[in-house]
Amino acid sequence: MWLKNATDVVARYTQPDDLVCVMTAKDNLNVSVELPPDIIQQLRSDANAVYTPEIVTKLRKLLNGHDPAEFAEAAFIVNGYIDESKLTKLLSGERDPCPLDIGKLLSPYVSAGNFNPESLCRTYLVENLIEKGRVYELLGKWKGGKTIVAIDLANHLAHGFSWAGFRTLKCLVIYVAGEAVEDVMIRNEGWRLHQKIKECAPFQIRTIPVSLSDPTEARRLYHEIVELSDQHPDLPILLVIDTLARNIGPGVNENNIEGMGAFANNLIDEVVRPTKATAIVIHHSGHSDSDRGRGHSSFEAAVDGAFKVSMDKSDGAAIITLSTLFSRSTSGESNASFKIVTQELPGADNFGNPIEAPVLRYLEDHQPTKRTKGLGRKQEALLELLQTLYDEHKQRIEKGGLITTARVSKGELREEAEKRGVETDSSNFYKLVSKLRERSLISEELGHLYVVGDH
Repeated sequence: MWLKNATDVVARYTQPDDLVCVMTAKDNLNVSVELPPDIIQQLRSDANAVYTPEIVTKLRKLLNGHDPAEFAEAAFIVNGYIDESKLTKLLSGERDPCPLDIGKLLSPYVSAGNFNPESLCRTYLVENLIEKGRVYELLGKWKGGKTIVAIDLANHLAHGFSWAGFRTLKCLVIYVAGEAVEDVMIRNEGWRLHQKIKECAPFQIRTIPVSLSDPTEARRLYHEIVELSDQHPDLPILLVIDTLARNIGPGVNENNIEGMGAFANNLIDEVVRPTKATAIVIHHSGHSDSDRGRGHSSFEAAVDGAFKVSMDKSDGAAIITLSTLFSRSTSGESNASFKIVTQELPGADNFGNPIEAPVLRYLEDHQPTKRTKGLGRKQEALLELLQTLYDEHKQRIEKGGLITTARVSKGELREEAEKRGVETDSSNFYKLVSKLRERSLISEELGHLYVVGDH
């Protein structure tokens, strides 16, 4: 179809389904290109999509080898609307002038050769466990002891007390209690009474959740933290989010990337980095895999470390164990176990019964029980397969004289388990791995699994 100019196209194509790109060449040769259906469909849903690089690339192919720079003007017609300037610039390679001066434009950049030893040092809030400025996930099952551990850790840091055998750095603690606020208050007071502490500590509890998937709400939290930090200017900041589900925002789905991605991005970019805070997000573990948090994996990928809280009642008394699943800034696994004891609070309920709060007592010499009896057939087969794969890697490394460490990724074990008929169902595979971890028969570091005793 040959048309004289873009104005003719507007007059001729007024139906909603019509979408045509018209180019007018310098030599007055006019070319009309009808766009493919997939581009038309994309434009119907988002008119701005017309200017994406993908569409420009397709247009260039439609021009039969002509260099787009040869054309003097270009126009898109979308339901009768023309914008001639943007496409012309995209096709010709012309750029809009930068609105910023060079200094502001390049302010996010630093030279890789300008670091000094002081800038490369690490600052830990909990020695070799929790680093300043990082985002951590504290996950576990419902009613599995996550909040008790978080309150115990937060109070130790607010007072600068050593925790579970680790040295600590005194912090300003900001605890966002998104659920069971009364229980958080009671447990916090129970901890103070159990430790026989009377003086106040820099520990602030926010009694209303924050919708962190909303950037406006995230920026509000940032300003709140700045105001509180101004009252304690010399203290690093520990931010506890309890829980992710209650602070992601009403109606936001944590199972898709839009909801979980917004939560992670706003927490990191709007709150943690500007305030240099350390964040611990309490999160429910997955239904099929207790070693990862519930919902979309985008949050798992964004955090700097993850800890798992598990409870063991096999010996009668409830024992809570905190174990490291992975950490970007430390190596190896760290475990700490606690016994739950009760602390009576002043006063009574409306029936005259005493009010009690659960608190933790650190068990210095306790080691999680290794339960080797009662392994199921598939658990035994998976443990044996992991050992076999590890031994095979080790032999290849030794035979080749390589300087590396034998290791088996969780993905490799999953693939081999399916190939060899050990477990073909993905959900059941992760359940088996979790059970073996809970029995302390395997360990995990940065996505790799090891038979305990071999690593």
